[in-house]
Amino acid sequence: MENSNGWLFFILFAAAQVGMYLAIRRHWLRTAIAATAGVAVSIVAITLLGFVAQANTIFQALFAGVIVGGLVSIGTLTMAWYFQSSEQRKQYLAQQRQAAVGAPDIPATPTAAEGTPATVTSSGDDDQAVTA
Repeated sequence: MENSNGWLFFILFAAAQVGMYLAIRRHWLRTAIAATAGVAVSIVAITLLGFVAQANTIFQALFAGVIVGGLVSIGTLTMAWYFQSSEQRKQYLAQQRQAAVGAPDIPATPTAAEGTPATVTSSGDDDQAVTA
């Protein structure tokens, strides 16, 4: 970077990424608003970085701004969305488990698929236990 303006635009870009991620994960803003603002600020910051700090033509700076700013923002959005949906899925399953049991949230017991033998009672006359 040729001058200190480059660092300023890069810090603006980094702050946009962090702010967008936190706004989505912490539910500070609606997801669409946080994503739109974050992507727009990222594209503007990278475009200004290319145009002002590196003295590129406006077309080169716009191309770099859209490609770099847009792709990095999409990556940030993907990570935030993944972790947010994973967290929501855990909360939903805990609520369903608590509603089904009617007791405080406790860890689920292991099943036969996880390596613990399950006992099944046959419906025949002898009522023998069968271990899977």
